[in-house]
Amino acid sequence: MLESNGKGHKNWNQCSKCQILFYGAGSNAGDCPAGGKHEKVAGIDYTLELQPYKHSVTGKGVAGFEVLDPVMEKYLKRIGATAAALTVTRSHHSTPNGMQPTADIHPLYSRGYGWCDLGQTQPMQPDSVIDIGSCTKTFSAAAIRQMALDGKIDLNVSVCKLLNVKPRGQVIDERFWNITLNNLLDMKTGWLGEPLNQAYLEAGDAPVFYYDWGPYVLEFLMTRKLKDNPGEKFEYDNLAYGLLETVIHRFSGFEHPKYLRNQLCRPFGLADLSTDNPATHVWNAYREGTTCPPWVVNRAGGYADMNYSAPMMAAIMRYFVYDGRLRDNTTFYWHRTGSYETTTAMMGWRPDGLNWAFACNGTRLTVTHAEIEKELNEALDKVVKGKKIPAAPKPANLLVNGSFEEGQLVGDILPLNPVCLPYGR
Repeated sequence: MLESNGKGHKNWNQCSKCQILFYGAGSNAGDCPAGGKHEKVAGIDYTLELQPYKHSVTGKGVAGFEVLDPVMEKYLKRIGATAAALTVTRSHHSTPNGMQPTADIHPLYSRGYGWCDLGQTQPMQPDSVIDIGSCTKTFSAAAIRQMALDGKIDLNVSVCKLLNVKPRGQVIDERFWNITLNNLLDMKTGWLGEPLNQAYLEAGDAPVFYYDWGPYVLEFLMTRKLKDNPGEKFEYDNLAYGLLETVIHRFSGFEHPKYLRNQLCRPFGLADLSTDNPATHVWNAYREGTTCPPWVVNRAGGYADMNYSAPMMAAIMRYFVYDGRLRDNTTFYWHRTGSYETTTAMMGWRPDGLNWAFACNGTRLTVTHAEIEKELNEALDKVVKGKKIPAAPKPANLLVNGSFEEGQLVGDILPLNPVCLPYGR
């Protein structure tokens, strides 16, 4: 017997005749199985029908870390997801409170919760590949900065010139030629709002290869007037980071996922981050039971940048912080969030040197990122206070920087010293 969990996805379109769901941007999707053309109703909030949750936790248990498990299962059920994963790692840098780095990249704790499938026959594994939404922006930013250091790109180059964009009409605003890769990284392009919304409408749902989608939208966008001067105003910008993925694809010599897995951490002696387990297919609404534009299907199907495992996320977090810069021993708290119609994901870089990566395959209609973040950090504070973190050799070059004192817990400083930029939907 199926029951409604009261959770679902927001703002999709639905055909009033055949009941098929469409991605929120809309799609013609051909003829309606019920006859004629689809008759779409916009703004549908739909509910997943799930079996009553059956307990399942995979991965090695570690004494002292078990306080994390109830938090994970609590939010898996509250969000209405079928699967979730959590991984905790340690920074490669020393921290002032004595938390030491380790050359061992293996997680301190990594577990899977729930089920990969709606029928609850395939347990979620700690390393199952799952949609992580905007958390990938950290990895894209890190890759772009690394390519710049390697001399493959110039962060001050014109994006439109670099990608050889051919406008679909007259360029009425010459400032478009001044938008740089740095502006994309900083989300200060000046095109948010009416200019971009109109460009999306004109671009429609054309069958464009994923990495060509951003430049394709730019062809229409460049015929409009910018809202703001490039480099002046921050506005959250998914197109900007889609274009950065295109730059990685075209100029690194690797597709975006391969660059992240095989090149990004190579300078740290890690030539392969293929810790993912793609054999455990996690249910995703974009792939099953919905009709989406090709570029969305590419992303959801794992071809592009949004599908990774929690262990891989946390491994990269050892070396890079939220905006893609190299991690040092500073004592700030950073976070990155990711939400999509099929995911809730978060990453937390703690000043005590611990990193945690969380992801589940449900959207958070009634749950905030802040709630999840608070309880996970409180649970990890208990782990630290209970001295359950495995010891690591103390390096000779321990640097003390900042005001984070030995023995201080993250929960004590979060209200006072956060660096938590809104880099997530």
